[in-house]
Amino acid sequence: MTDRLKMLDILNINIHKSTVLKKDYTKLKKILDKLEKSKTDSKYKLIISFDGYDLDTAEIYEIKEIRDYVWGLFNKYPHIFYFLSPLGEYNKFILACITDIETLFIGEKLNPIEAMFRGIELPPIRMKFNIKPDIEMKIRAKTREFGRRIKESKKNIDNILNEIIVGNINNLFIPNGGNGKKIHISVAYHGAGIEIWNKTIKELSKNIKYFNNIMEVDFAINKFMPIIQEIKNYGALTAPLMVEKNGQMQLTNLFYVQDSTYGAICENCGSDHVIVIKNKLDTHTSDEDLIFIPAMDNYTMHKIAPYTHEFKLQYPIPILDKDKWYCPYCREIHEFHNDLKYGIIY
Repeated sequence: MTDRLKMLDILNINIHKSTVLKKDYTKLKKILDKLEKSKTDSKYKLIISFDGYDLDTAEIYEIKEIRDYVWGLFNKYPHIFYFLSPLGEYNKFILACITDIETLFIGEKLNPIEAMFRGIELPPIRMKFNIKPDIEMKIRAKTREFGRRIKESKKNIDNILNEIIVGNINNLFIPNGGNGKKIHISVAYHGAGIEIWNKTIKELSKNIKYFNNIMEVDFAINKFMPIIQEIKNYGALTAPLMVEKNGQMQLTNLFYVQDSTYGAICENCGSDHVIVIKNKLDTHTSDEDLIFIPAMDNYTMHKIAPYTHEFKLQYPIPILDKDKWYCPYCREIHEFHNDLKYGIIY
């Protein structure tokens, strides 16, 4: 079937009401397992529809048993939106089953059978999604994890996420100062990262405590663990780890980073937060190709816009040659990899 999938434009799977009521995923599991094996050939190949509800005027996302069924499916395959086709917005109807949604019907609300006998088209629907942060994070993280596993490009994964997550501010242009012009938010994120990083390091770079080898880092992290736990509980995306010297706080080359939308960073323990070990703190970072972590997704998901006070408190960290990351639970140092298709890989 893998070879057939390459030739198929769309694979339409119809789930009957009886299957929904039994919460039987056997049919879908066979299809989805084959789609996973097809890797990048499976993108946007699947449409899921439901049979046995033609006399019901409610949409599928308004029917509790279907919502429950889709919830179960999403928990089994949280990267399912990689496969779901955007044609006819079928992927949005599946998304609506796991989110809160407001609908606006233009015209009379009819069931499909009634509309057919009356010879009229079903009225258009306008949907407004309210995706809870934990659901959005799961969609982003698991889709990105699957993308890395099948070697899908970061650009394609970004496009899929921007398509499915309605209202994502990744697509926004924001004011660029007071000149009346607008700048894409990704450009603003990059520019703000460089500006804030340079300013922060310039102010604090005169006296930096470096921890480099595994013994030094281990020793430092043992002392930092209560602080790291507090930072994690607070939900901060980044934070510098500082030590006290002569009654003043001293900057170190260690930075806490939570990159939840990346997915599991540490393959051993599945942690989504790590400690970045900067090889050196460059005071003149201005490279246009510089890559920051955590990814911009994390800031947009938490509705933290560039140049805001909240952004300055949780500024992104630039990754340069010889920088490394450390898992505070597995106590191991790892290298970063800059993949041409996917960008920074932990």
